[in-house]
Order: sequence, then structure tokens, then C-alpha cells
Amino acid sequence: MYQFSLSSFINLFKGSLAKDMDSSNVDDRLDRLCSDLQVGVLYFMGRALFKKDRLMFALHLIKGMNPDHFQPKEWEIFTGMVVASVSETVPRGYPSWASSDRQSAYRLLTENVPHLIHALELENSSKWQRFASSLEAERDLPTLKGVSPFQKVLIIQCFRPDRLQSAMMQFCTDLLRIDSVSPPPLSLDSYCKEATGKTPLLLVSSPGADPSKELQEYAAKTIGPGQYEELVMGGGQQEVAMHLLRDAATNGTWLCLKNLHLVVSWLPTLEKELSSLEPHADFRLWLTSEEHSSFPSILLQESLKATFESPPGIKKN
Repeated sequence: MYQFSLSSFINLFKGSLAKDMDSSNVDDRLDRLCSDLQVGVLYFMGRALFKKDRLMFALHLIKGMNPDHFQPKEWEIFTGMVVASVSETVPRGYPSWASSDRQSAYRLLTENVPHLIHALELENSSKWQRFASSLEAERDLPTLKGVSPFQKVLIIQCFRPDRLQSAMMQFCTDLLRIDSVSPPPLSLDSYCKEATGKTPLLLVSSPGADPSKELQEYAAKTIGPGQYEELVMGGGQQEVAMHLLRDAATNGTWLCLKNLHLVVSWLPTLEKELSSLEPHADFRLWLTSEEHSSFPSILLQESLKATFESPPGIKKN
């Protein structure tokens, strides 16, 4: 479901260029434009990713755009592409304050980035004791000279993997100078305004999450009653859907086709119909679907996507 068109990135690029960066210095302006574009891409993509994948995407974005923040072998260690040698003995220099089950992770660092281990003064227990027992170990790292932000993530991964996700989050937000890797909460109003009559709005929902009620309320408030129809797909509703689509495109009303994951074999037909339409400027086509491995690429790339998930926790549900 994570497929995007080149044109969507070009639009983001043009949007960044059009912003007033309030800078007469060319290098400073370029730096600000690059930063703005990275955050714009992060949030545009993040809106269409499920929450569990947003941090991973932020890391890959940083790795691709800022390779100078990663020294040789560090990314491979982090992603598990290199492994430590197998040994039953305690590795030389293993700190007394570290948990015994982290010996293999320590061996991995000593074998691949020994210069990092030497810079840490791990034998100094008083220096590392607070880090070893801290509930927020990523915030309680001792002062380390010459250690890069990503190397700090590797230290957390080695000795305090329980705090790795928080350390990754802190690394990404500090580097991109943002508060969170997650985009602002989805606003149907701003989301709809980004689209045109020829751009379907695809809401990818998690099982148990249904955007229908919010869509109905938003449509009633925006275009008024009687101007919005929805159809649950499946059970031979394809011909009805085509008829409703043509009528809505001609009249400039809104249509929502729900549960497209139930009719993926019919979606190429929908694609062809959409490409042949010359819709009214006010027409909007809303689509809802759960993720499906056979969902056609063209429809995914041409749609403006956002995810819609059930809120976490019993209280919010």
C-alpha cells in the first residue's frame, strides 16, 4: 500500500520552493529549503503510513539524505546485517555494570567499531551507573566526547535495548529539528483541499477502524445533505458503483466507495473509468480499504492517501 507517484514529490518540491525562507544568503536558503522539504516528505508520507512504520521511514529518510551521519559499518550493525562471532567466554573489557545477556551485542561492537568502545570508558562504573539503571537511559547517557548521535543509538541498542525505540525517536527528531516523526492529526478538511476532481482520496484503514461516520459528518458540514453518497463494495455492487461514479462526476457531488479490499480484481476497471472521466471541479471520490497485497499500483500512486487507525488503548476505544 506504500506506493507513491513522482508527481506527488514534485508537488512537494514546488511547495517548498514557493515558501519565503527570509534569507538573502544562497547557502542558508538552500539549507532551509532542504530541511523544509525533508520534513514535508516525512509528514506527507507519514500520513499514509501506519503508525508502526513511521519511525522506520524517518530513519531511512535520514540515512538517505544525511549519509555523513553514519560511519562505516554502523548502519549494518544497527540493522543486523553483521553478526558477532560465537563464543562462550565473557568478552574482554565487558563492563561490570552491564547485564550479562548483552555480551553478544558488546562483542559485535568491539569487533566492528573498536574505536567507539575505546572512547566510552566503560570500565568507569561510576560514570555509567546512572545510565545502567535509568528509566530513560537515552536521556541519561554520560558526557561522551567525539561520539556521534547515531553512535549513541548504537550504545543504547547494545546495553539498553528496552529504550531503543525512544532513542531512535530522539535521534530522528533532533536531526530533523521537529517535535515528532508523526504528522499532525489527520484533518479531513485540509486533506480534501489538497485533492482535485481527478484525484481520489484513499483512506487506508486498519481492521476495526471505520472512517465512514467522520466522512458523513464532514460531508454534511461541507457540501450539505444529499450531496454525498456511499456504497459498500462486495456482493456484486460493481455496476451500481460505476453508475454512481458517473453521476457524481457529472453533477459535482461526492461519492465514497467503501471496502475496496473486497473487490481488488475489479479495481483496474475503476482505474480505467477514472482516467476517462472529465469530472466537475467540485466532484470528490473517497475510497476506503484495508491493506491488500494485490491492490493495483496505479490507483495507489494516483490517490492521495492517508491511514485511519483505531486509537490505541482501552480508554480511547
